[in-house]
Amino acid sequence: PLMLTERQVIEYNLPSAPVKDTDGRKTEWEARFGGAVELNAMFARDEGPNKPLLDLFFIDQNRGWVVGAYGLLLRTDDGGSSWQPAMLQLDNPDSFHLNAIAEHGGRMLISGEAGLLFRSDDQGLSWQRLDVGYDGPFFSVAPLSQPDSFLLSGLRGRLFLTQDGGDSWSAIETSTRSTFNAGLLLHAGGLVGVGNGGALFYADQTHSNDLTSAPLKIQVQPDRQSYTSVIESAPGRLVLVGQNGISQLSLDSLNKESEQ
Repeated sequence: PLMLTERQVIEYNLPSAPVKDTDGRKTEWEARFGGAVELNAMFARDEGPNKPLLDLFFIDQNRGWVVGAYGLLLRTDDGGSSWQPAMLQLDNPDSFHLNAIAEHGGRMLISGEAGLLFRSDDQGLSWQRLDVGYDGPFFSVAPLSQPDSFLLSGLRGRLFLTQDGGDSWSAIETSTRSTFNAGLLLHAGGLVGVGNGGALFYADQTHSNDLTSAPLKIQVQPDRQSYTSVIESAPGRLVLVGQNGISQLSLDSLNKESEQ
């Protein structure tokens, strides 16, 4: 069901029972809510979202967004005490999954499946759909240290770089067919990412802004277990989450292996 606030339930005079395909108001609800012809607003109001939440981002201590499966987009302006649906702001009529959200220099990007990519230049008040020229899923979007630069990761080793805020994208050559699930800008300015089959990619501070001419260094961990997320817990210390739970990796060891 579409999730609405109590204020919206009252404002739109919504029903307490689902609107079915046979209901005479079907056309009205489709026009108003983008094809959501089975809508139980009271249930949605009371129970909240019932779909997987896939990524979270806060621009400050009060304003944040959550993206998730089936086009879920929620926003908070009070530090997470309450959340409002924002799905209707996106041009996503098929409710494709939204996998990741990131911000850099006041510009926000949301990436999803079927080549979905959205940009906001007004701190999430409105969103513009972008064309990368790829119709597969994007699993992560990572900001780079250079202004207006982001890295998108997708299936089978596909990576895409923008240096103009998303207006144009270049494919990055990699030596792996492993899917990359997450990328991270390091405190020192380098870039690291994790993926399936134990795949890791790395660019040091010198080359992290010049990925088209200095290809990423690709490694495969010996256990070949898949990773879904990575954070830098301290300078030079990585925490990986994946198939084997939580593990740690030093950036020094990554550099040494890359040099071999």
